[in-house]
Amino acid sequence: MTRYVVVDIETTGHRPKEGDRIIEFSAIVIEHGEIVHEFSTLVNPDRTIPPFIAELTKITTKKVAGAPYIDDIMAIIASLLSDTVFVAHNVQFDWPFIEAEAHRLGYDFTIARKIDTVELMRILYPTLDSYRLSDLSEEFNISHDQPHSAASDTLATAALFLKAMTAIKQLPLPVLQKLYALMPELLSDFSNELYECISYNERHNQLLDPQWTAFEGLVFKTPEAIANKAVSNSVYPHEERAKQALISAVFPDFEPRPNQFVMMDTVYEQLRLNHHQAIEAGTGIGKTLGYLLPAAYFSQTGQPVVIATYSLLLQNQMMSQDVPRLQQMLPFDVTVATVKGRLHYISLSKFATVLHGPSTNYDEALTKAQLLIWLLQTNTGDLTELNHPGGGKNIVYQITSSAKDDGSIYEPYDFYQRMKRKAAAAHLIVTTHATLWLDTVEQVDVLGDYDHVIIDEAHHIPDSARQFLGAQFSLQQARFMLNRIAALHKENGWSIMKKETTLQPLLFDIGLTVTSLDLGLTQLFDDINDLFLREKEKRPSAFRVALSDGQTETLTQLRPQVQKIYRRCQHLYTTLVTQLTELEQQQAVKGEPLFEIEVSRALSFSIEMQQQLTRLMADSTVPMVVWYETDRKNSRNGSRLMGEPLETADLIQNSLFRSNAAVILTSATLATNQSFAYFEQQLGFRKDELPTMLLAASFDYATHVRLCLPNDMPSVKEVSLHTYVDHLARYLSELAQQTNGRMLVLFTAYDMLSATYQKLNHNKQLANYRILAQNLTSGSTQRLIQQFKRTDKAILLGTTSFWEGLDIPGEALSCLAIVRLPFVSPEDPYMKAQMKRFKAQGENAFRKYALPQAILRFRQGFGRLMRHENDRGIIVVFDQRIDKTDFGQAFLQSIPFVDMVQGSRAEILPAVAEWLPLNSED
Repeated sequence: MTRYVVVDIETTGHRPKEGDRIIEFSAIVIEHGEIVHEFSTLVNPDRTIPPFIAELTKITTKKVAGAPYIDDIMAIIASLLSDTVFVAHNVQFDWPFIEAEAHRLGYDFTIARKIDTVELMRILYPTLDSYRLSDLSEEFNISHDQPHSAASDTLATAALFLKAMTAIKQLPLPVLQKLYALMPELLSDFSNELYECISYNERHNQLLDPQWTAFEGLVFKTPEAIANKAVSNSVYPHEERAKQALISAVFPDFEPRPNQFVMMDTVYEQLRLNHHQAIEAGTGIGKTLGYLLPAAYFSQTGQPVVIATYSLLLQNQMMSQDVPRLQQMLPFDVTVATVKGRLHYISLSKFATVLHGPSTNYDEALTKAQLLIWLLQTNTGDLTELNHPGGGKNIVYQITSSAKDDGSIYEPYDFYQRMKRKAAAAHLIVTTHATLWLDTVEQVDVLGDYDHVIIDEAHHIPDSARQFLGAQFSLQQARFMLNRIAALHKENGWSIMKKETTLQPLLFDIGLTVTSLDLGLTQLFDDINDLFLREKEKRPSAFRVALSDGQTETLTQLRPQVQKIYRRCQHLYTTLVTQLTELEQQQAVKGEPLFEIEVSRALSFSIEMQQQLTRLMADSTVPMVVWYETDRKNSRNGSRLMGEPLETADLIQNSLFRSNAAVILTSATLATNQSFAYFEQQLGFRKDELPTMLLAASFDYATHVRLCLPNDMPSVKEVSLHTYVDHLARYLSELAQQTNGRMLVLFTAYDMLSATYQKLNHNKQLANYRILAQNLTSGSTQRLIQQFKRTDKAILLGTTSFWEGLDIPGEALSCLAIVRLPFVSPEDPYMKAQMKRFKAQGENAFRKYALPQAILRFRQGFGRLMRHENDRGIIVVFDQRIDKTDFGQAFLQSIPFVDMVQGSRAEILPAVAEWLPLNSED
């Protein structure tokens, strides 16, 4: 009989050897899948509990004063744990701590095995956003009302462990066997449990569940049949009453929004008449349904509609939330396909090969285990679903789909080809701007046959076109790949290939070329860096400087020495590509599939890097603004060359508007001060050539939002960054105490964000608040947002992407602070080149380009506060230019009328308190 003991401890810190001690111990004994015993106690650490720990665990020095010392209970702990399977959520913390305490007190006992429920859940549920105990408890509806209490944590961990054991028993035999083979490379040892399941399956000759398909050693979810596209004779609901009836079937409390119905009618008519149209749909209108419903009805004519949004996040959100609701309300079936670029999809052929190859680190082994389970769950094969560890990215890169997968034995089940077949049979095809450009510009046929397009987040179309046509060359990426290529000829890399004597001269030559190219690229970046040392010294953090203004090719504007090194690097790349091509064609390489994958990858990467370098430095076909930039650490290895075209209007016109019958563009922010002129100009239209429509927001901003404009903040240009951040952090601290946190602070510069974060984090008045910051607090953007929503008193600092796309409805966000008006720095290479271009054309560059761009970004930021009609909050704009300059009025005129308060801190803070009264219990 196996005895499991689930353990959790709370401690004074993370370092037992430096004096940290246990302050709470809890254990649950599990036998035969049942909890048979529980033990929990506070522990007196014989020292003061740090304030942070006391706040986190609610365990104070006073609370443990009468508790037993660890010496008093170590005998009980030893008897509980001896020869058992030790289970914990992050076993690498709990077991070493207990082991160290036991040794310190002279106890010597052993455990049979260790099982980490973090690792277990990562393997068995590989697509979850977070594996924190509290997040997992919420995901699986496990009672966990006291996080960071050992007793509560242990109960939650025990529930997760039992759930994981049940999940393992349901796995098909081939997957169990492959997981068993990976056991020696993982932290946990649940080999006994796997072996029991394997033996049971073999004894009972268990048949594979029909939900799965086994083919050539892999098991994956059985593909659903792709139905032929059917059309109905359903008539579009022109009457408001008919629309309301459809929507109310899914949203019983739905209240008609006249502007949403106007949008629906306009979209339907313009699709039907083959006309282009731009629609600004203000917040609260219900923009997504405003185009999805008419698109669905139009698609019943047999003509598919492509719907493109800006980011993968928004694409996934539409497919998981909006599309299912649409399908519920329609009186006919509408098939919707989601399409992404080929690199998003797994290659079954490559995974079958990589799975049996060696793992170079723990993360790679964990990623393989996750992939085995994920294939049983995924309908799409989209690798972005997988939440793999950072060190597993090499595995993921190795198994991405490519043209080489065409014709493989796995082709009937190939996810990428299946996605294309689904798209061809769909009424609606949901994709991203980037994939739309791939289909229209590169002529990579991924979206099928269509000529009706709806573009959401259309204010990003010029940006996405620039990014698609742009190029970049990262020194770090280039050197990483060169190191992998170098490993092809090293003894410790592919020793099996060393036996192939026919390959030795070629592998040796490749090694020499890689070494020379590595030195050449390093010299190239060093020389470019040296050109700007003086400017770089003025800006010790992230640095960006122009190499070309987009008028002439970059190389001609650099010193002869730099030109010479560049040409040497290009020659070496040409040599390397030739050598790798020859290597790939060798019969010995074709006989070693894993080695062949690595060679093919090296070849395609080398070709891509050479092309990118050429486009940046010596390509005059598409004039590009090129710049050199470093990361925030200002390190050489973190530097890269970047380039974007100066003009994209012709591309947008030719690839989008002239090649499609109808293009509908929509966003919450297309106009500046009621005018679409800036947007039209960016797309290459003459004034009033593009039909436009402006639908006002449906929210009552005047009674739900108060705008506060402090007049006692110093100007950024008049004081040092340090002084300004001092003032800002103090103000934000006082604001947060009035709003109970619930505050989003938007910055335009990372340096200021970072400095403010440090100030707020060390502010004792905010000891009970959680300070979250983009790129400073661990986790993705989505994880930061989730943490912000779940924390009672939180302040979230963000820049760039945080100005738009964040959806935090309700009381979770009650205060939005905008530090500076979102102008792009005039020193930004791309902005500088555009300003120069406008001036050369005799136009006011600031009014025509910089100001409209900033206003659109400001409106996006403004829209973060009010997401539902009952939301209420405060917006504080610290930049006094909004009130003291002529152009500042353009920002105020661009937003809905709201209650406004101007004044000193003594006037602003009471106004905030009055608008957002704190709950009495606070």
